[in-house]
Amino acid sequence: MSDLLKDLVGELPPVLRRLLWWWLVPVLAIVGLVVAWAIFPGWMSKAMMTLGAWMPLVLFGPQFVIMGILFRRQRQIRRAYRESGGRLCGNCLQNLSGLDDVGVCPECGRAYDIERDRTMWKNANIAE
Repeated sequence: MSDLLKDLVGELPPVLRRLLWWWLVPVLAIVGLVVAWAIFPGWMSKAMMTLGAWMPLVLFGPQFVIMGILFRRQRQIRRAYRESGGRLCGNCLQNLSGLDDVGVCPECGRAYDIERDRTMWKNANIAE
């Protein structure tokens, strides 16, 4: 992974890093269509004529669906963070209330440190 990518996603909780992979699906689909158009221009021209006005929806519809899913999931994570009082596992979203400030998540086995995790949640704009 490049240093820039590490700087961008390295400080995010693992659950949000996994969520970012969902962006890859529609981006790869769009890149694939562009490559197919470059390699098989006749086939793509026929597809564009067949789809006509629907072409933007075919190209960008999946991206909007994924964005909706991501925004909904982010709201769910924010709600879980608030309900846990800032004591939320960054890997599995387990509520860590009632446990020590440093330890191992009983759900996923990931080591946690509440203060470090709060910083991660703040960097991810989940914590206020």
